[in-house]
Formats: sequence, structure tokens, C-alpha cells
Amino acid sequence: MRILFLVAFVLTFSMSCQPRIAKVLCFGDSITQGKVVNDTIKELSYRYWLWEKLDSAGYKVDMVGSNPIWFNENKTRRLKPLISPYTGHAFDGDHEGYYGIQTGETLKGGFMHDGVKYESFKERLKRIDAPDYAFVHIGTNDGKNDSVSTVNSLKQIVEELFKQNRKMHIFLSKLNTPWVCFVSNSIEPLIAEFKTQYPKIRLTMVDMASGWINCPTDLGTMTFDWVHSNELGQKTMAANWFQAFKSIGDRQKPTFIADIKVTEQTDTTATITCLLHQTMNKLPRI
Repeated sequence: MRILFLVAFVLTFSMSCQPRIAKVLCFGDSITQGKVVNDTIKELSYRYWLWEKLDSAGYKVDMVGSNPIWFNENKTRRLKPLISPYTGHAFDGDHEGYYGIQTGETLKGGFMHDGVKYESFKERLKRIDAPDYAFVHIGTNDGKNDSVSTVNSLKQIVEELFKQNRKMHIFLSKLNTPWVCFVSNSIEPLIAEFKTQYPKIRLTMVDMASGWINCPTDLGTMTFDWVHSNELGQKTMAANWFQAFKSIGDRQKPTFIADIKVTEQTDTTATITCLLHQTMNKLPRI
């Protein structure tokens, strides 16, 4: 006798419909800050595209940081905020990116940038709202520096973030500039060290190096000048960040409860209905 199975699946989710609030810190150098030339944004940076993805995903995004401007933006004649074509929301441009900065400099402070003298990262953190998420891409300008000093500074940056908010999720990036590969090669051992020292730290590696095309004359190039991201590069970085961001909720296995019964039966066929109930936690309020 041939048995025909017809299975119907019904998934039930328990989810919150409230807007999810996300305080986001983008930390880095010129690749993070972006640049204005003649009152036009020449280098938009990944920040805008990452914000656009988060905003479109339903998050109420508060970009935080002590630097509110693009490099070379006129402080007395600020550019109009960029507007998302999908939600109509205005881009929040606060960040911790500084054109030309080295890892130790942004950690220790005392540097001048766009006419402003900046304090240490520890002091700057005290003056902004504690981030829920930090996206860290730093080290591009450290190619000629002592590698141990650079990696130690990177470690201290992560520690300062963790101390400010122990529930913060920190995304630590391998660099898309292969000539400072010692930074990229240190990321995974550094994360392993942190997770041993602080078992509850929320720290994720993001690979910006794989598949990156630096040469500006190559097909599919992702830079203007070997270093600074063009629009394809900016969107690629934003997509990598966002993919890592989406993956942080994948740790808990859902529980399935099946309710199976035969609803119709003849001499040769049977119709079986399976109501599959999935229990899930509510999306986190952050």
C-alpha cells in the first residue's frame, strides 16, 4: 500500500514589536571617519551604510562618539544630514574615527584633529552614552610601528570598551590593508585571550581582509587609492559588519513541539498534519 504524506507546518513565534534601541560606536581611522572635499562628501565611509542597514532593520539607532564630523567638514557650515531612502530617517554621524590616527594615539589622546585637541579614549568614553555595540577597525596607519605596542594598544581599547559596558558587544575587525597583516593576525589570538580572561565578554571577529581588492585599477576594486574605501568597499564593509551583527542571536537552539495527527485516510493514502510549534525568546531589548 502506498502512503502519501501531506505535512503542514505552522510556526508560532513570540516576538516583541517594540522598536529596538541600539547605541552604536564606530571606532577607527580615516576608513571610519570619511572625508569632505569642497563641501561634498568624497569618502562616505562604511558608517552610513551600516546605519542604513540597522535603521532599515527596525532599530532605533543612536550613533555615539566624541567626533561628529567628516574629515575637513566645515564646523560652522555643516553639511545637511543624509536621509535614508527607505525610512526617511536622518543619519546620525557621531563616531570615533580620526583621519590618519594610529592605534596608540587614539588610545592615549592628546592629538589635534580638525582643530580640536582630544583626550584619551578612556576620558572620551566618559562623555558619551555607553554603546551597546562597538565596531572597531583600527591599525591601518601602524604599518611602520612596533607591532607589540600596537597590539597592546588594541587590547587596551577593547578593555576600555568592556569596562564601560560589560554587556556591550564588540566587533573587532581584521584589516583590509594587507601591509599591516600583523594587526589582522593578532585578532583571533587576542579574542581567545579575552574570552579566557573575561568569560562573559561579548567579542566577535569580523574578517574584512578576505576577498578585499585594494588595487584601484583592478576590476572590482574596493578603494580609491589602495587604502580608502570607494562605495563598493564601504558597502562591503557595512555588509560584513551587519552579517556579524545578525549572527549574535544564533547561539540558542529553538525548541520544537510537534502535534501530529492523521486527518484523512483511504485504502491507499493518508494525510498527516503536523502543527510545529516553535518556542523562542523575545528579541533582546538593547
